[in-house]
Amino acid sequence: MNDIKLVFPGLHAQKRHRLSGRRMYDPSVNDKIEVAILTRTQLPSDWKMFEGEPLLVALRFYVQRPQNHYRANGKLKSWAPVFCYSRPDIDNYIKLYLDAMAGIVYKDDGLVAVITAGKPYGDKPETQINIGSLNKEAAPGKERLGFRIV
Repeated sequence: MNDIKLVFPGLHAQKRHRLSGRRMYDPSVNDKIEVAILTRTQLPSDWKMFEGEPLLVALRFYVQRPQNHYRANGKLKSWAPVFCYSRPDIDNYIKLYLDAMAGIVYKDDGLVAVITAGKPYGDKPETQINIGSLNKEAAPGKERLGFRIV
């Protein structure tokens, strides 16, 4: 099966489930629906979801830089970090996107055997996801989707 690349504007992170009276609810459900709809619009019309094979998922969550990272002339300050290390946590981003794509891109998120993720700063908030099969050619020590399999 072919690799797939998905690009989503903005960032969505999994939120904690809430208790309202005696009822639990997921406050992230609208974000998951939005990601699911955007996923479907990017897939080819003849898409067949991944089933019964281990998958590699590479995720990049580009966070918009705060203004204090820039000088008055618009250039980046020398101390400005490359990666964002503030909230929301990267695992909350990962959970939301993997859950939202289950049943659309792959049968179940349990098929994901290898995840690589980063939260770098970018010009605009954006999420990029590459998904590919970890077939027999993807042995340890080889590269797959631009990442070395360990």
